Amino acid sequence: MSAVTRFQILRGTTAQRTSFIPLKGELIMDLESGFLYIGDGVTFGGVLAAPLAASTDRIIAVVRNESGAMIPKGTPVCIVGASGGGIGLIEKSDASNPARINSIGLLENDVPNNASGTVMIEGSITNLNTSAFDSGDDLYIAPGGGLTDDKPVEPNFIERVAKAVVISETVGSVIVRLGGIVDLPNLPNNHIPIGVGGGHTTTVDADAKIAANTAVIAAQASADAAQADADAAQADIDAHEARTDNPHSVTKAQVGLGNVDNTSDADKPISTATQAALNLKYDASNPNGYETPAQLNARDTANRARANHTGTQLAATISDFAATVLATVLSGYAVGANTALAATDTILQAFQKVQGQINARALSARQILSGYGLTGGGDLTADITLAVGLSNQTVNATGTTTTTSATDVLMNSMSITPVAGTYLVLFGCSVESNSDDADIFTSIYSGGVRASGSQRQATPNVSGGPGNPASAVIPMETHAIVSVNGSQAIEGRWRRTAGTASAYTRQLSIVRIA
Repeated sequence: MSAVTRFQILRGTTAQRTSFIPLKGELIMDLESGFLYIGDGVTFGGVLAAPLAASTDRIIAVVRNESGAMIPKGTPVCIVGASGGGIGLIEKSDASNPARINSIGLLENDVPNNASGTVMIEGSITNLNTSAFDSGDDLYIAPGGGLTDDKPVEPNFIERVAKAVVISETVGSVIVRLGGIVDLPNLPNNHIPIGVGGGHTTTVDADAKIAANTAVIAAQASADAAQADADAAQADIDAHEARTDNPHSVTKAQVGLGNVDNTSDADKPISTATQAALNLKYDASNPNGYETPAQLNARDTANRARANHTGTQLAATISDFAATVLATVLSGYAVGANTALAATDTILQAFQKVQGQINARALSARQILSGYGLTGGGDLTADITLAVGLSNQTVNATGTTTTTSATDVLMNSMSITPVAGTYLVLFGCSVESNSDDADIFTSIYSGGVRASGSQRQATPNVSGGPGNPASAVIPMETHAIVSVNGSQAIEGRWRRTAGTASAYTRQLSIVRIA
């Protein structure tokens, strides 16, 4: 039996009721006949599930609890599926969970786990503890389950389900009064709604927004005033810098130039000190200031003598130094012993030792043997095998997952985002369909694009005649080779053509090949 998709009460004339074809899996209550039906999508009224009360002023339905725990009397419950016997499965309604609202009523009795009981859809329930309420209070589904007279606030949903009548710790009573999602949540003080959806609203604190905007406006006004003052000051500075009329009447003495004359360079006289120095250079015995050849030769000889030099001379300033050094022949060179160089060695001895060390380190030819990987290595003192290790990843899942999508969507847990490279991808799963002749497709995607040739098709639920579908869980396998850039996901996706498709054990594996 497929899960119950929705619940409704069937009213109207006999013709209207008997011509109604419910959806497959829909839970229908016929108030005229007092019966509960599970829709099959084919026959009028659906499949008889369980009888209701004969009187329409007290409507109950038989339900079953398989939630894992006892659900107490007076608890609002909602339909989450159907048992193998066609009885609706229930769980506690919860105002904080959108999947657990739309209550069908309150339990008439404590219902242990894996047991059946009755739910009051319309009518009165007695012998309850109603001491927390006042007579006439509207009762709502509480966040987390149960009843509350405090209307839930956002983001919880608001669903009225009953009204308190008799107030007592032991013999209290309520009237079941299903109201659906009735209105918006209670808004906090000074809050205004800015969006509504799903029975709750999003709000904003108006006072806080006004205060924040006022502060921003004041700050902007202050900033504008400061900018205006700065602009005015800059205009004054620019005008002052542009003046060339010496507005402050600065003198040369004030800037330390009191001894400066306004004289051109060509008209400046020689200073007394300069003239005294020039007088000392005059040689009366040689009015023209020339040296004799003998004097010149003596000066050159003295300049060339190394003994007359007290400083150092760079090798780069000696014209033939580098060429002479490079042209020097290593007379007596021979391969030396493989020993360490010493500070007392000559250049020739050092070359000989270095050559000996090089010869000692030279090895005979070696080969790198191919293998699976790039592990190993060393200084080639022996043959080396480099091993190539292929990286791989696998994700597995065993829990049941379903889809009703007509387009390819991600199958639950079937996604890997590896480093950049090229991968062999293997994707397999076991699938089942609840719809006759409905096809299920599986594919491999990389970077949001379906891999070429990876789509596979199966029809696990084949018609075996009217009312006799032949359903089976069948395996599906596909593979592909894809390349990703390091941020792209490799995924297993699926879709179906009708009904609900279920997937059970599934696996996605990748093996890097480049």
